[in-house]
Amino acid sequence: MKLTETDSWMPVITTLDIMEGKETVTVISLDDEGDWVALGDTEPCDDDLDAFSVEELLAIDPSLCDVPDLNPGQCAVRTQKGAPWVVED
Repeated sequence: MKLTETDSWMPVITTLDIMEGKETVTVISLDDEGDWVALGDTEPCDDDLDAFSVEELLAIDPSLCDVPDLNPGQCAVRTQKGAPWVVED
């Protein structure tokens, strides 16, 4: 499934730093339940995580439209914004 094929209102678990543009998404995953998680290089604690819509996340970082097709349980990583995504199991 591609992030852009997900309903725009679906939640993505991410951090406020990403949503405020202080950090870039470098890891995005589709968990086994079909939920999206978008994180940066900083290891967040549980208090840092929140749910935002796919639409909100794509508005902050349109480069996430390039995330490749992921199956549940897979993630895609990149070194920086604009770098190519690599799918990992």
